[in-house]
Amino acid sequence: RLVIVDEEMRGMQGVELTRRRRALRARDKVAVIGISGNSDPSLIPRFLKNGANDFLRKPFSREEFFCRVSQNVDQLELIGTLQDLATRDFLTGLPNRRSFLEQSQRQLSAVDNGGMVAVAMVDIDHFKHINDSLGHEAGDQAIRAVASVLQANTRSQDISSRFGGEEFCLMVSGLDAAASAAHFEKVRQSVAALRLPFGDSVLSMTVSIGVCRMPLRSGNLHSLITEADRQLYLAKAAGRNRVCSADTH
Repeated sequence: RLVIVDEEMRGMQGVELTRRRRALRARDKVAVIGISGNSDPSLIPRFLKNGANDFLRKPFSREEFFCRVSQNVDQLELIGTLQDLATRDFLTGLPNRRSFLEQSQRQLSAVDNGGMVAVAMVDIDHFKHINDSLGHEAGDQAIRAVASVLQANTRSQDISSRFGGEEFCLMVSGLDAAASAAHFEKVRQSVAALRLPFGDSVLSMTVSIGVCRMPLRSGNLHSLITEADRQLYLAKAAGRNRVCSADTH
């Protein structure tokens, strides 16, 4: 999280090391503090232009050193908090729609193999009835419960998100047709099995799921989401609480 670089080192100057380090890790991931006893007035701007967050001229006091370290670490933590607020849904902790679109597009752009990727739209059935009959707190609890099921069924290489309202979107890669069908059927069954105490009632729900599968090499995020959304509509029209899927090429 924090690198302290002296300009005068064997083998490589601090400015060059800072430049190379910054090429690997962005400012919001790693802070770099340059230090030097050199009186060259161009040294500070060269450090800053090459990616340093801060600079200390030697000799410096112990108190000043630890103040600069604390300030840079605090700034990293603040940036991390702001990024989390911008990319995570506040109710469920899942990535939000914007984050899902960015992560999914990067994942599609980074692969060049012949595997398959699936995008699924998941929607809570009769959600308005839950809100109208039990109140919005029950609706929030239902959304959080579905999100927990999705998180429990999200592998490290997959992405799950809350798209908005009672709708969620998932990207799952590396599964053949049978494994993909089994995966989303497990999600559907897990939600249907939920029984959540709520006041004097027991809250239960189902979800409808629309899935679109496409080869990674030709995967187009807009096409995947559009077809998954169409399959979701078909699942709703067929009676809800079911998975509808299509393969495209």
